Amino acid sequence: MYVDQVLAEGDVQPISGSPFVISSGFSTQQTIRNLRSGTNYHVRVQGENGNGRGSKSNLHCAATEDAAPDQVTQLESDPKAKTHNSISISWQEGEWNGGLDVTSYGVSW
Repeated sequence: MYVDQVLAEGDVQPISGSPFVISSGFSTQQTIRNLRSGTNYHVRVQGENGNGRGSKSNLHCAATEDAAPDQVTQLESDPKAKTHNSISISWQEGEWNGGLDVTSYGVSW
């Protein structure tokens, strides 16, 4: 059995490792791992036997659960924006937001 064209929503190319053999024998279930959180995936499956591969299934959409966002990057302070009792800091959002917009940041010191 093959999974064909595992696509993250909005992508036009299959994710790395797709298509790939996922099971042999009579198994009709497989867990696809190492996917991105909070993302819709489009999957097709096709069977194979000694005569070749069968027709591809209809496209199925499934989503992974949301997760916390990645660590922020480029944390820095502005030396021109400091006073005797304050500093000004800035940062960039992490690479992945976990599937949801970041709604707040906690700053601790």
